[in-house]
Amino acid sequence: MIYLKKISSAWFAGMLLLVLLHQFLEKWLEIRIPVIDNYLDPLLLMPILLHLMLWERRILFKKDLHYVFSLFEVIVLFIVVSFVAEYLFPRWSMGFTADGWDVVCYACGTLIFYFFFNVPYEQLQIES
Repeated sequence: MIYLKKISSAWFAGMLLLVLLHQFLEKWLEIRIPVIDNYLDPLLLMPILLHLMLWERRILFKKDLHYVFSLFEVIVLFIVVSFVAEYLFPRWSMGFTADGWDVVCYACGTLIFYFFFNVPYEQLQIES
């Protein structure tokens, strides 16, 4: 049997490791790759955040393993994150810059999560 849930967990772990590796290279080793520095974190933010929120709902709030986000919930979360990160944060601190391309990355990451990771737990099992 191939277990997509293991693949899903591997992708999630891979996304986290990629973000951490990028932060290490950028902040501590001062290795700069402009496109990656600008857009990798926004691209991976939504799949990581939504994946963690799905786990939270299933585990902490004792939702059953069938629970998935509705399209409406995912869209609302995308709008909230985009508004906070690209409108409010730049107004609160000069350390943040509003960038419309970040919103495009949030949207792509949201679509990746919604179509590939937002499935009931039992559907993550596939017969080989």
